[in-house]
Parts: sequence; C-alpha cells; structure tokens
Amino acid sequence: MSRVFVSGANCCRTEAGRSAVLAARAKIEAHGHEVVTPMGMGRPLAPQAACTDGEIRCDARALSTCDLLCLMPGWRGDPDVMRLMALAQTMNILVHELQTVQFDAPVSVNPGASS
Repeated sequence: MSRVFVSGANCCRTEAGRSAVLAARAKIEAHGHEVVTPMGMGRPLAPQAACTDGEIRCDARALSTCDLLCLMPGWRGDPDVMRLMALAQTMNILVHELQTVQFDAPVSVNPGASS
C-alpha cells in the first residue's frame, strides 16, 4: 500500500474541485492506497485564493509522509501546485498526473523517498 497526496488547482477550494477530489480519492482507495488531501486538512472554500504560508507548511508536512504526489487535471500553471511539486521533487517523492497513474499496480517509490 502506498500513501498518495492528491492536489490540484483549487482542488479543495470549490465544490466542483472537492467533488473531483472525492472521486479521485474513492478510485485510489479502491486499489488499497491511503489518500491525503488538503481538503482533509480543513481548507475553507475560497475560490481563486492562494494558499497561505501556513497551509503550504501543513501540505509539506503531510506530503513528507507520502510516496506519491498525484495531480488533478487543471493543475498546470497554478503557483501553489508548482510549489508543492518542487517540494515533492526535493523530497524524492514521485509526481504524476492522476490520469497517468495505474493504481491497480504497486506505486514505485523513488530511492530515498519517504515511506
């Protein structure tokens, strides 16, 4: 089993984003993986609001316990997602787009990544 952090542009800040995250979470958990999302960290609905430094630190702590950062469609160009991606790469955590991951297969972890 792998621990997967799911994120994307405003993925937890709008009702549509939250619905998409819940659908992704169900898909990933159905294959036996544990899912972590910013939504599970009490984010308020605030469309188009940038993450606060405190939220980014909270994300970084949660991400450090994961094997994979999985990006929701629409993430490209979002500054908060780009910061999270940079953190994941610094921590040797795999980064993939949701639509490219085959969750029925074990998620390969980069050497040195958190487990």
